[in-house]
Amino acid sequence: MNVDNTLQPTQTEGNNLQVSAIFFSPASIVAIFNAATVTKEEKKIIQVRGIFKKNGTQSYGGYYYDTLKDEASDYAITLLTSELLHNQLDDNKTIELNGFITRKLDKQGRIVIHLNLIELLTQTVNKFSEEEVKKILLINRKVATGFKDLDAHIKNSIFNNKRLSIKVIMGKSGIIDSDINKGMEAAIALYNIEYHRVSLSAPAEIINKSSPLKGAAT
Repeated sequence: MNVDNTLQPTQTEGNNLQVSAIFFSPASIVAIFNAATVTKEEKKIIQVRGIFKKNGTQSYGGYYYDTLKDEASDYAITLLTSELLHNQLDDNKTIELNGFITRKLDKQGRIVIHLNLIELLTQTVNKFSEEEVKKILLINRKVATGFKDLDAHIKNSIFNNKRLSIKVIMGKSGIIDSDINKGMEAAIALYNIEYHRVSLSAPAEIINKSSPLKGAAT
């Protein structure tokens, strides 16, 4: 049986034991993982769609480093475009393209992914403006954290004859309670409204008051 003695102790004079060890440099570690990290999509031509952001100001080695952003989230990837294709692309347009993925590890050991543009298939006006995309992302984050569609929630409660509990935090000298009661008129019978007075200039007091009300809301 063959035994690997690379890391086995060797005996020297005086019966002192020394261990033969291999030390890797940061550069060699990056090189090892850079060679080992392989995906089936890498360097394979794929079709990709996203929002083109023209943030490349100058070319490096004949390529511009632009950005391709996801249509429905804040994910994005660096898009390498040749000078010819870069000049054909308009900022904030939705594009479809043929390209291939390359990846490497940088000097800090982080994986860097690039999408290389080969052929531009289509370029259309973005379905949503940048401001609309921000609003959609905000709504999605609220849904993910348990926020409800308030309008639908109120309508469903009224339809099912369920009285909604509303907690109103207001200033100690505020008079909006009478305005709310007057504005709701007969509809006020559909709600249980409570008014809680705090000092609006004291954030800690507002937080202390609102925290227990969250659990009590229905």
